[in-house]
Amino acid sequence: MPAPKAELVGNALQDAKTGFDKNGKPYCLVKIACGDSHKDDSGQWVTDRELFVNVRWFGANPDMRVPSKGDRVIAFGKLSQSTDTGRDGQEYVNFNCDADFIKSFEKRQQNQNGFGGQGQQSRGGFGGQQAPDNDPWNSAPPAGNGGLGGADDEPPF
Repeated sequence: MPAPKAELVGNALQDAKTGFDKNGKPYCLVKIACGDSHKDDSGQWVTDRELFVNVRWFGANPDMRVPSKGDRVIAFGKLSQSTDTGRDGQEYVNFNCDADFIKSFEKRQQNQNGFGGQGQQSRGGFGGQQAPDNDPWNSAPPAGNGGLGGADDEPPF
């Protein structure tokens, strides 16, 4: 049976690791948190469910915007799970995605009046490289696109 493919939308839990394998092919490794959240009656974010996924893209695009901690990440690829034994001797299940594609959007910054402001202007590079300024894949997502934009539709994780 073929491995299931899925699109994942989440937030980077830490800065991505990038590099080149022994054959000179680029890779990108990032752990993301995917989940459902909503605001409760008091206006506080409540997480309904959450899944942490190790995303691995071998043969990554070296001009990509590398995800940083807190950035929104979209990945598409094959899903799998594995188990390992932690330092405490317990077995843990890991969820993995061997990605065909990763796209990251810079974490939004709040301005002083509380409305969604523009993100920082810096973009992560792959191996010290920067993507060209005219590259449409490295621009911020438009508002109102199913939870990826807008001032109040994103949980604070």
